[in-house]
Amino acid sequence: MVCVKFQSPIGLFGNFDPSPSRSERGLCPAVGYIGTLNSVESYISSDLPREYQAEAKERGVINYGTWESLVNGLAHSNELGPLRRKLFPEKLPTFKPKLQPRSAIHKHEGVWCVPFMGTDSSIVYRTQRWFYENDHKRPVQFKPYFKLGGLITTAFAALAGVILFFMSKTSVTKRLLLNHPRFFSFGLVTRQGPSENVMNNTKFQFQLFGEGWERGVDVEASKPNKKAVVTVKGVNPGYGATVTALLFSALTCLKESDKMPGTGGVLTTGAAFSKTDLIKNLNENNLTFEFQLQ
Repeated sequence: MVCVKFQSPIGLFGNFDPSPSRSERGLCPAVGYIGTLNSVESYISSDLPREYQAEAKERGVINYGTWESLVNGLAHSNELGPLRRKLFPEKLPTFKPKLQPRSAIHKHEGVWCVPFMGTDSSIVYRTQRWFYENDHKRPVQFKPYFKLGGLITTAFAALAGVILFFMSKTSVTKRLLLNHPRFFSFGLVTRQGPSENVMNNTKFQFQLFGEGWERGVDVEASKPNKKAVVTVKGVNPGYGATVTALLFSALTCLKESDKMPGTGGVLTTGAAFSKTDLIKNLNENNLTFEFQLQ
């Protein structure tokens, strides 16, 4: 039996790999072009056409269940560190050049961004650890970010995130967050959830910027000499695209179990599906993966 720790499309990326059985292996279009990947920075953005924004203001854009998960996740975030240290008492080795985190608010391609606080970093870490321990592959460094827009909007969102974090830490303020989601999310979250129109017209994009070395280069003696960008696009990121990815993951478990590692266990998607046709199938079902070598 396979228990897959599912993740967003960001988590499908991690390591340039010259073999078809990629490394996370989602920068899989880079297979054959780049030999060793050192680091990846991901940027997620979303867009809702103007004609649907009035409807979004009325119904919100996020379901209450997502909000509840976020609040509870923040409330218990201090428990994750000790659990992870128990699970992985030995750290992965460090490699150079080290990928430094960008500032809390920074500009990327003309848009202001903040660190993405989802689970992608920890899931990608677990995937890279799996490849390091099982396939002896060099771990990839990974940092995710979220594109927001103008400086004022970004600064306000960052401040709201800090307030949300501290409010989740006490029972009284946590109850306020859960009982009044619309007020504390500035209208983004409603109990009735977004309309079908809003969900089906919300576009999203993940861009993953990778740096590494071409095959045959001594990675210890030279700086990265290759760059690549993978862009993942789709619609309805929180619900439709997630369901599509989940269903095709399940179908892959049923149809391509012979291409999955071992006899089962708890695996990240990168480790579980690295040798399967999952990305190809997603690409044929409105979740597109585009590769550009720079």
